[in-house]
Amino acid sequence: MNENYRKARFMKCYTFLQVLKNALIGLILVMKVEYFYIRCCTF
Repeated sequence: MNENYRKARFMKCYTFLQVLKNALIGLILVMKVEYFYIRCCTF
């Protein structure tokens, strides 16, 4: 019972970290694209 609870909590944390990592990667990609776009348009 206690082991299952701990495992479920671990999975929830793990899923949250995966989502956070994906959001961070997405944000970095968007920033790179915006930077490239601004650099191309202004020069």
